[in-house]
Amino acid sequence: LNVCIYRIPKRKSIVFPSSHCPKCKKPIPWYYNIPVISYIILRGKCCYCHKKISLCYPVVELVTGVSAFMVYRHFFSSEGGFFLMTVYFIFICALIVITGIDLRYFIIPDLISLPGIALGIIFSFFFPEMQGRVLHLQGLFASIFSSAIGGGVLFLIAFVGTLIFKKEAMGMGDIKLVAMFGAFLGIK
Repeated sequence: LNVCIYRIPKRKSIVFPSSHCPKCKKPIPWYYNIPVISYIILRGKCCYCHKKISLCYPVVELVTGVSAFMVYRHFFSSEGGFFLMTVYFIFICALIVITGIDLRYFIIPDLISLPGIALGIIFSFFFPEMQGRVLHLQGLFASIFSSAIGGGVLFLIAFVGTLIFKKEAMGMGDIKLVAMFGAFLGIK
């Protein structure tokens, strides 16, 4: 997720090149790329150039690990738990990446929120229990409705705010993010 946070706003590939120090550009060997542990072993510095590694890296890794454990505990023992656990972990990972990018660059990338809306709607058809529904079409319609209501209400607030303040009161990224919430979480 750190790679996504760092590279997506810069429009760089999240696959190539492999993990490397952002300062000296040398590739990071797998044994120095173990979440949180490597940061502690290296004392927060690159193994080659000894420049400081941002504290954001272990924080994102720790939040992701704790989130994975919490989702596992909540969903795994329930009916369809493995699939629901996977769906909600994907949602949480998207939120972690969006949060990291928003904190650093003050943007919410469409590259994550728009596919997030689509995935939430698709998942709700196959897993209607996401929306508290039993039938597939109920889950699908609940997801679409929730996405439209969430995004629509925020769009109206942004539109009225723009009229009142004579400048953009809220970015469209926030509106798409709330639509993504609706697609995954429903109206409640």
